[in-house]
Amino acid sequence: MKILKKVVCLAFCLAVTLSFVSCFDKTEKVPTLIWYDRSAQTKDHELVTEAINEYIEPKIGAKVKRISIVGSEFNEKMRLILAANEPADVIYTGGSTYHTYVENGSFMPLNDLLDEHGKELKKITPDYALNAAKIDGELYMVPIYKDYAVEHVVRYNKELADKYNLGEQIAQCKTLADFEPILETIHKNEPDIYPFKFLSTLSGHDLLQYDTIMGNSIGAIDLEGDPNKIVNQFTTDKALEYYKLMHKWYKKDFMRKDIATVTSNSDISGREFMSIEQELPYLIDQHNAAHLMPYELAVSHLIQPKMGTKNVIGMGFAIGANCKYPEKAMAFINLLNTDPTLRNMASLGIEGKHWIAVGDDFFKLPEGCKTKADTG
Repeated sequence: MKILKKVVCLAFCLAVTLSFVSCFDKTEKVPTLIWYDRSAQTKDHELVTEAINEYIEPKIGAKVKRISIVGSEFNEKMRLILAANEPADVIYTGGSTYHTYVENGSFMPLNDLLDEHGKELKKITPDYALNAAKIDGELYMVPIYKDYAVEHVVRYNKELADKYNLGEQIAQCKTLADFEPILETIHKNEPDIYPFKFLSTLSGHDLLQYDTIMGNSIGAIDLEGDPNKIVNQFTTDKALEYYKLMHKWYKKDFMRKDIATVTSNSDISGREFMSIEQELPYLIDQHNAAHLMPYELAVSHLIQPKMGTKNVIGMGFAIGANCKYPEKAMAFINLLNTDPTLRNMASLGIEGKHWIAVGDDFFKLPEGCKTKADTG
């Protein structure tokens, strides 16, 4: 009887031990996805990532390690990471680099994965957006569902425009060249102001309505012309006309003298009157509310908004070619783009700590915070 009791006791202890081992194995087998995010590292980065993992693990059976890389460094660092074949599961991508990575074999094909593990995301993403991201019929990126159309506008200092009663004159401008007498007025009366902020001749191609195929390299579709014809956007008549206008404005001292060598206009920020910018209808109000400039901004709408391939695939998510858990990676991408709780958490942080809900559709900053950056 004593021997039997010992055997039963031993069997029980073994069963308990095995159950603990089983639980331990189950915990250890929850995969962690490496998520490369194009954003600045924030003070509460790890805290928010922990909250994200607590939320997503019961839903998709995986966690994420969120690696944030600031926008100005993202493309170069990502290129090195992918070239070195380092682990990369969920990757922010878009624009001309997308095609380059696909050509290099850095991204995994997504057609079947989206069908099986991204049903909700596929349902809300327009077919034209998915088609725009396909290369030889295969998806290698799922475009973020966002504002796809874009408008390039002339943005200007409203306070200076009001000072010299230029509002009505600006409203009558139909082309970029029509702004010349307005810039003359600013140049004549405001010696410390740059009438026109300009960075490079390439920035005008968006204003000229070209949908570039591979970034700033040669080859584009003229959105105002034949949609089935590829042109050299640098040599068309309207491009040459634009270059001549910019050179004329340069000679008139409307822009900085060292424009041919500078790579940034940050040193003259706030001291310009006018620039060409990519805008959405609501952005100008956001800029003014956030005091983006030390003066009130206004815009002049020269062209109708257009939607080209470059804009549609400007932001999206890819899965690295060496991903060990592609089904989990797609499930996470699907959740990130369709689940409001996760979306807000990834964008704004933890509710109640980093942001306060105002109804269902709006939020406000916590008391004592003037900007999102103040929240941590």
